[in-house]
Amino acid sequence: MKFNTKKCKKCGNDFQPTGNNQDFCSPICKIMEHITIDENDCWNWNKCKNKHAYGEIRWRGTKHLTHRLTCESLHGPAPEDKPYALHKCDNPSCCNPDHLRWGTAQENSSDMTTRKRSAHGEKQGRSKLTEKQVIEIIEIIKSSNIIDKEIAKKYNVCRQSINFIRNNKSWTHLPR
Repeated sequence: MKFNTKKCKKCGNDFQPTGNNQDFCSPICKIMEHITIDENDCWNWNKCKNKHAYGEIRWRGTKHLTHRLTCESLHGPAPEDKPYALHKCDNPSCCNPDHLRWGTAQENSSDMTTRKRSAHGEKQGRSKLTEKQVIEIIEIIKSSNIIDKEIAKKYNVCRQSINFIRNNKSWTHLPR
């Protein structure tokens, strides 16, 4: 079925729609219609978002994440070795192409750690200890010769948890 030429609702360019309800000539025009630009120059998506705050949009009958669609539209398809659209601004709602780049899972994880966005301590969800308890444990380790097994018993955790605290392999955000 062929549709009549239309004018893009955002930029005014003529285009040939591929579906009945297509009002925009490109995904960028559709995205630009539904953003606000903040003081950090983030293009914040104002419509549907998933549970992780990433924008979602329908384009040509398929649901897309707005930041990925923007990255693909302006930087080209994701390379095989860099399939992730990474944010320089750490704002999941942002779809500014200047804030996006293709990267790897490792780069994404490293960014998260470097920028201190990863959950740690009590906030990471699996912790049996509170920050206050770990500070107490660090003080016990520094000021006595009590073995890890005894400290673990006192705090109802395994010996390995105490060993990780002792060797700065967990709770590394706390001063030693």
